[in-house]
Amino acid sequence: MKYFVEGIDGYQVELNLRDLGGGKYEIQVDGKIHEADISAVDRLGQYTIGLNHATYAASIEQNSDPTDLHVGIAGGRWHFQVLDERERAASELSSSVGGKAELVKSQMPGLVVAIKVSVGDVLQPGEALLVLEAMKMQNEVVTEQGGRVCEISVEEGQPVENGVPMIRLEPVED
Repeated sequence: MKYFVEGIDGYQVELNLRDLGGGKYEIQVDGKIHEADISAVDRLGQYTIGLNHATYAASIEQNSDPTDLHVGIAGGRWHFQVLDERERAASELSSSVGGKAELVKSQMPGLVVAIKVSVGDVLQPGEALLVLEAMKMQNEVVTEQGGRVCEISVEEGQPVENGVPMIRLEPVED
């Protein structure tokens, strides 16, 4: 199956993953084919990955959004948005039919100090959504695209980690 992977730093890659059975996979990235052995260590997102004659321990965490992954390998930590072919096609279709939904995620660990919107509010790009306190500074979080607030996933006083979905906006039909 084809997957589209985007890192929070803008890094993008398309990869094809083929299950060969028995925990073996063929992964094609940028025209290069790699074989990998992938085994779940537990049901908590811990894996061993054999790739290019080396073995890695990996931790893969999902938030409430199953396309949002945090991956830890050898002390490094990365955040990715991963869409398969169907999810990407649906996303492209929704963006061509009257705008694109916006999922606002925390850009740093912090504490939600104030929520400035309610479900149903219609916002213009740049309007304030909430205030997030991080490192003793209060940061106003704004919408990039605007739209109608359709979901608020956090509460005032709630601590959040980096990458946690906080507010979802849907496009407003004219």
